[in-house]
Amino acid sequence: EIDRQALVGVFEAHQHLARLEAAVGGERHPVDLARTRLAEAERVLARFRQLSNTGTASTARVDEVVTAAEIARLELARAEDALDDRELRAPFAGVSGLPAVEAGAWVSEGDALATYDDRATILVEFDLPETALSRLRPGLAAPRAR
Repeated sequence: EIDRQALVGVFEAHQHLARLEAAVGGERHPVDLARTRLAEAERVLARFRQLSNTGTASTARVDEVVTAAEIARLELARAEDALDDRELRAPFAGVSGLPAVEAGAWVSEGDALATYDDRATILVEFDLPETALSRLRPGLAAPRAR
């Protein structure tokens, strides 16, 4: 599900265009859960390091707690990556066309959301009478419509 319509108009490179929401549950839940687990693992690690300094915690137990904290860090990184994968960001600066879907629509992997055009270079084809060819040169401004 799209939480907001893809940007219509001009956009910058890497600009946020849309976020896909999970079909069931909130996509932020795994990130919040991983942050909470990491915070708890870091509290336990700090406590065991203090106990280790006083000789009341075994080295093996401290190693287990260090490993648990590192696993919690990795789980948080994985949850954040999964959330980032749901973000649609502009790969280049350009202009978006009309959206192919409405905000809140159900989409599947590979569905087009909108068209995005890089207008840094535009190829223009037009007919020109031979008599006007001698007046044509690179950088020439188009005449204004009357």
